[in-house]
Amino acid sequence: MSVARRLPGAVAALAALLLWATIGAVAATAAPITVDVRVEGAEATLYEGTVETSVHRVDGADGTGSHVCSGPIGEPPGPTLTGALDDALRVAGLPWRGIWSGSSGDFFIDSVAGEQATPSGPWSILLNGEPTPVGGCSARVRPNDRVLLARDVVFSSKTLRLEGPGRTEPGEAFSLFVVDERDAEAPVAGATVTGGSGSAGGGAGGGPSAMSDSRGVASLTIEEAGTYRFKASHPDGIRSNAVEVCVGVSGCEADPDPQGPPLRILKLDEGQAFLRGASPRILRGRLNAGSGVRLALRARHGGRCRAWSGGRRALVDRRCGARPIWFRAPSSSGQWSYRLRALAPGRYRLLGRAVGTPSVKWRRGVNRIDFSVRGRRLSRTGLARSAARYLRRSAGRAEVRGSGLYSAWSTLALGQRRDPGADRAVRALVARRPGALPTGELARNLAALQVLRRGPARLRGEGRIRRRTGMIGELERRQSADGSFDGSVNLTAMAILALPRSAAAGRAAEWLEGAQGERGGFGHGPGSPPDVDTTGLASWALASEGRDASARRSGGFLRSLQNHDGGFPSMPGGASNAQSTGLAMAGLRAGRINPARLRTEDGITPFHYLAVVQRRDGRLDYAPGRPVSPAWVTAQALIGLTRRGRLIAGLSP
Repeated sequence: MSVARRLPGAVAALAALLLWATIGAVAATAAPITVDVRVEGAEATLYEGTVETSVHRVDGADGTGSHVCSGPIGEPPGPTLTGALDDALRVAGLPWRGIWSGSSGDFFIDSVAGEQATPSGPWSILLNGEPTPVGGCSARVRPNDRVLLARDVVFSSKTLRLEGPGRTEPGEAFSLFVVDERDAEAPVAGATVTGGSGSAGGGAGGGPSAMSDSRGVASLTIEEAGTYRFKASHPDGIRSNAVEVCVGVSGCEADPDPQGPPLRILKLDEGQAFLRGASPRILRGRLNAGSGVRLALRARHGGRCRAWSGGRRALVDRRCGARPIWFRAPSSSGQWSYRLRALAPGRYRLLGRAVGTPSVKWRRGVNRIDFSVRGRRLSRTGLARSAARYLRRSAGRAEVRGSGLYSAWSTLALGQRRDPGADRAVRALVARRPGALPTGELARNLAALQVLRRGPARLRGEGRIRRRTGMIGELERRQSADGSFDGSVNLTAMAILALPRSAAAGRAAEWLEGAQGERGGFGHGPGSPPDVDTTGLASWALASEGRDASARRSGGFLRSLQNHDGGFPSMPGGASNAQSTGLAMAGLRAGRINPARLRTEDGITPFHYLAVVQRRDGRLDYAPGRPVSPAWVTAQALIGLTRRGRLIAGLSP
């Protein structure tokens, strides 16, 4: 998700850029790492280069001093996104300003190099081409990661990446390849690739330029020797990285695939895990050159090695270390596919080659994919029970009780299940006067308290009733004349959940229906691009008010966004994550669509995706290998695992 994805008071408020910070102490011994950083302004690239970053306190130049910025709560400190950006901008001599938010514990990026954030052009951040799961101070970076800070990320559907040769000769035709990092590196047609001579080129007018075709290929010929720096742009995309091409001179490294990789494997991610019974059944990819496709699939499990036989259409025993067994995959119009039978548990390696092209290097995630199939099968009840058990235990810990955000979502998730541990984090929800709370936080806390009314009797004391009454009055006073809360879909949806079946909730639901897009989705405001989190929350809110027709439209929109791994992304076309998957499942249930029936062509459901990212103690990672904000992630996933009856009735009077 982008760092703008979630406001403290709601889910997926994409117009603001909040970088969530940790609360723990910083260890000065964390080793520095090297990452690539790029800053794209509204009209030009402000910075692009490699920077060494390490753990350090960050000062946003807002007068509040420096703040801890060292990774997720409860984990050893390490280099973060915000730290890397801070280091890069200071090395470049570019001033930036971040407004520190004490309630959220992070910065709102207000300006970079004099470019102010605006409602239609916020500063947002991507990590390796994808929105980040949490904010910059909680998002860790690893060596060679790609950090991108850009304007209009929220409103741009494409994140361009440019590939090409390092060297060519004068008068010799060469190609640059434009892909969309947010859409599995799909080719981008209609992108303008422009170059300029020298290190300052790339996008400057008057230089060599070309338009990318349907394969994402931009063909150029340069007669004059020199070094040229190219960048790609698109009306609906974020400006690309720079590619330097040496024409008739030395100094550039040759790319092994000068016109892009001849063959690319799609659907599968490097290191991806599957459950038994829900593993890849149909392989797919793209063919950019050559007359056909050859594949090889090898498996290893318990010291036994096997390989896929195209003739027998099955895995056959094979000596470990033996040469691959190649089989052909049908291809047409630049696409290829191959149908497998169910795969047994084990570790797999898939290789792909384009027939009739020179051999190229094996590239992870491109023409070579390692994945695994786990031996256990899905248990939907076990998945939910284990998540609830973890959340029940973590709700009493200091890092949850000390965070209103974590406490509210934990209480809301456990309360929906009538779990007796639902009140363990309640104290954080009533610690401040209602009038002192931001609208989003007030609505979120009240929604969490409301759900406790249907729990065990000990959760329904007179003190809680009086507290809710005061919060209800304060929230109702903040409703706008048009029925919304601050004109925000997220805040209005959360307010509906906080004020169930009231006159205020009815007016809010009418406004919410007017903000629904043509396809049934919701963005952070009327007319904004729809996203999964906001749509899931809005669908849940509408169903709780009996607006079933609108909730069903939202469910239909969500259904169309399921990824190949069974999960859902924060933004259409992005990578799956557990939070968006949980909120999507809640929205689907609200729209009377059973998530268990949403199966990909490989038979994978949203439940399978959540099971893959669940750890043994019950907590869920945000995405495979990304253990951030476990209480928050697990709580929103658990809401999606709650049956529709309880999901809707839990907030009713």
